[in-house]
Amino acid sequence: MNKIICLGFVLLFSRTGFSQIPWSQWSEPQQLCSSAANDRHPVFARAVAIDYNILLWERGDSSGSQIVMKRFDDPSLEIAVTEYQQNVFAKNPTAQYEGFLFPLGAVLIVWQSDESGNFDLYSAIYQDGELKAYRQITADPGDDINPDIYNNYLAWEREGKVFSAAFSFSDTSWSAEECVDSMDCHHPVRNYLFDRVIYEKVINGQSEIYMNTWSAGQGWGAPQCIFSGGVNLNPVFGTDYGEGLLWQHRGPHGWDIMSYSFWQQDTGSFVFSDSNETFPQGLGIPQSTDDLAEPSYLAFESDRSGDPEVYTHDSDHDYQNAYNLSQNSGPDQRPVFSAVSDMEVQVYQLRSWLAWESCRNNHWEIWGSFIETGIEDIDAGDPANITTAPVLFQNYPNPFNPITTISYELSGYSHVELAIYDLLGRKVRNLNDRFQPAGSYSIQFDAHNLPSGVYIYHLNVPGRQIARKMLLLR
Repeated sequence: MNKIICLGFVLLFSRTGFSQIPWSQWSEPQQLCSSAANDRHPVFARAVAIDYNILLWERGDSSGSQIVMKRFDDPSLEIAVTEYQQNVFAKNPTAQYEGFLFPLGAVLIVWQSDESGNFDLYSAIYQDGELKAYRQITADPGDDINPDIYNNYLAWEREGKVFSAAFSFSDTSWSAEECVDSMDCHHPVRNYLFDRVIYEKVINGQSEIYMNTWSAGQGWGAPQCIFSGGVNLNPVFGTDYGEGLLWQHRGPHGWDIMSYSFWQQDTGSFVFSDSNETFPQGLGIPQSTDDLAEPSYLAFESDRSGDPEVYTHDSDHDYQNAYNLSQNSGPDQRPVFSAVSDMEVQVYQLRSWLAWESCRNNHWEIWGSFIETGIEDIDAGDPANITTAPVLFQNYPNPFNPITTISYELSGYSHVELAIYDLLGRKVRNLNDRFQPAGSYSIQFDAHNLPSGVYIYHLNVPGRQIARKMLLLR
């Protein structure tokens, strides 16, 4: 069976069908937020091994807009990141939650606003229930738009150029901006490979997918073309999707979805129908302790039913079909996946959300659906005997070369296994396999004989299994 594994390799090239019946594994769509104004442009904070998700969006109308957020551990509470001002438009939020260099619980939020007369970029930190450290990032007379952040690295566009800057939590300041590419570039994106920016670049009237790489002592290098031919728009990195880069491509069947793997430098195509498939999103969810291959889900917008609807596709278990998830008489568009959280539901369950814009009675709202996945092959014991779950911290430093420290806490005497896996699910190192009393522990991991790449470290105790990703960069 053709499928995608967590490396983001795209091996699916077959034409698949559509169905009007929602896939049963997704919950029934529900309203996530609504107000008298229009709610648009949902985006989840990017995250590294989170307990719960954070959603941000624009709220406003033709007279102005603001940025609003909500935490899924308290979904009834909405938090205004910016205050509403007449004739001021705050738009396009992007956020990072607990990145490699972030304090626990910290969220770095970036958005564009024209409060100074033209669009500039602004940022704030949300931590311990408080919004603080508001900063203006840019002040150029040109419009700074379409920000995208991963960890503390930011990319954006200004008048056809792409720029980059980095945030420091030590003094809550932004570095000086650096030009990534100055020739007709748009919609840059970043992911955990902090030295790369991906973007659209117009060459001879065609929009192509380009990449530029930063190196110490040299800065940004010469732009490289990843994919050319036709029109290519809206690049995006998948959520927990390895290095899976997705974008929409204008082909003989209309708009189709393309994917690129940085590991194999391979390009694949998803041709679902003769209708248009646009604004792709990717998601990977780990399934078990021993098998770390991540089933991959796609979400996208399609006009097959006559107006935009949100479709989902499971490339592992139902690769013949894509399902209309939104099923609304009005437009539903711009889907976005959350990260996988493990504390929104009961122990042994992982949850991820899919949110989108939904127009109902000429009014825009944010709707969504979630998928829950059980963690299999775990000796669960009796959940009633679990009082406090163990804690697995993000390794430090991360990225690392070649030594990093992994720390965890135990709430009681327990058997503990701490193991390292590669992205193919192969165990490459067992760091601990013994009984230990309650307390805090740290173990060094030396990867001097391993190749660069993403590794997953697993903490296993009876009744609980936790996994996090780390990046070895040489």
